[in-house]
Amino acid sequence: MKEIRSIPDLPNAAIVMLQLLLIGACIAACAVVRGWWSIALGVAFVLIMNSVYFAIHEAEHGLLFSNRKINHAAGTVLALFLPASYTFIRNVHLAHHIHNRSDEEVFDVYSTDDPA
Repeated sequence: MKEIRSIPDLPNAAIVMLQLLLIGACIAACAVVRGWWSIALGVAFVLIMNSVYFAIHEAEHGLLFSNRKINHAAGTVLALFLPASYTFIRNVHLAHHIHNRSDEEVFDVYSTDDPA
């Protein structure tokens, strides 16, 4: 039987706070960084935002925090730095799970029945 583990609220809160601090540091660094360093800053920002999306993904599934309202609040705050709202991202992602590998979702894949 699979062991059920509780959600580590405190470590996850620390991760979210660190992500927000790093986003703020990147934004502040934009004012002073010039030349080739701006590429390094861009790479750092992309890596930070990748981990931010992972946290949003966990919030979407209700796994970032054990409290549903805190999950929603954390997802909303983190999504402020993405080009879409948390609600939009969550709804599209959960719809993806509902329609995964269905005809509606594989519209970009050719099958043998498709016209040439």
